[in-house]
Amino acid sequence: MHKTVWSAIALHTLLVLLALILGPMLLQQGESSPPDRAGALPSTLGRLVQWDAKWYVQIAAQGYDQPADAAFFPMLPLLIYALSLGGLVNPWIVGLGVCNLFTVGLFYMLARLGSMVWGRPAASRAVFALALMPTSLFLNSIYTEPLFLFFILTSLVAARQERWWLAGIAGACAAATRNLGLAMTAVLVVDAWLIYRRPCRAMLAGLLVPLGLIAYVAYLYAVRGDALAFLHAQESWERFFQWPWLSFKSSAAHLLSHVKNNEFLLAIREAQDLGFTLTWIGLLLVALLWRKSDVPASWQLLSWLLLLTPLTSSHAYYPLFSMSRFVLVIPVGYFIIARLPRPAYLTTLVIGAALLLLNLMMFCTGHFVG
Repeated sequence: MHKTVWSAIALHTLLVLLALILGPMLLQQGESSPPDRAGALPSTLGRLVQWDAKWYVQIAAQGYDQPADAAFFPMLPLLIYALSLGGLVNPWIVGLGVCNLFTVGLFYMLARLGSMVWGRPAASRAVFALALMPTSLFLNSIYTEPLFLFFILTSLVAARQERWWLAGIAGACAAATRNLGLAMTAVLVVDAWLIYRRPCRAMLAGLLVPLGLIAYVAYLYAVRGDALAFLHAQESWERFFQWPWLSFKSSAAHLLSHVKNNEFLLAIREAQDLGFTLTWIGLLLVALLWRKSDVPASWQLLSWLLLLTPLTSSHAYYPLFSMSRFVLVIPVGYFIIARLPRPAYLTTLVIGAALLLLNLMMFCTGHFVG
């Protein structure tokens, strides 16, 4: 399994390096640009630091000092601050290092989790499905996806081994990384009642999960007097509640408009948000309805919570804002892809690799992806 994991990481890294070289050659610079790093990072590597990555490093360096920054949960900034020794070590280097180390770890945890349920062949296939996921580029930038997915997978593996306190602590770390980590409470409670013989211990561990969110809420109340500042900050990002079917309708309309106006990069972005959301809905329906899927009920519950919660948060100009990135952290999808017939599986990998290369080139030249 070690060989499989490192082979998948090597393939993914090769595409990243290729895109960093080809991107500036083939695409014009977009809205974003790498930050002023005072020469701390090579210019090629610095292209991975775009968009939200700047916010996390800024919070690590300056704290939460703007209304909009409360939307970014504290686990990643805290790690950057601590490992950069309060700024003595360049935080951009630390941020990239932290996220890429967690990426290596999550590949191992995905392989381990898959082996526990479906065996090594399916686990190996799932690892390559993740490595070539078109939005897996966020595993290499300074984003929360690698931390969040690592903590989720660690919690699921620990629960499978009945190591409840580890499962609860990992879940709490996930909740301190993104608010959706709170969903691990439901997972551990469902597992306690449906599977294991010691429901009290499992449920007590499940109660650890909200502590990650509670700690952040307490901090926001102490500093800003607004315990729900992370929710109120969504207004700064022009997000609002909308029923998913309305977002789908608006997304399709935006896609047609972009194509009609020859706005091809925007059309690619909209098509991926729409396409990957529908694809993951299809994969989760297969997991739910296919009797041989063998996906535990608690994992299915987690998957739907991770999908439907952000799906209700829309944007006037981007109705399915970042959904192609949000589905990246739903591991059940990779296990269903892993069990596709061989021709369909290989076709999926080829298409995924091509889209990953395109997204990487767009991202490293400052065009918004995910």
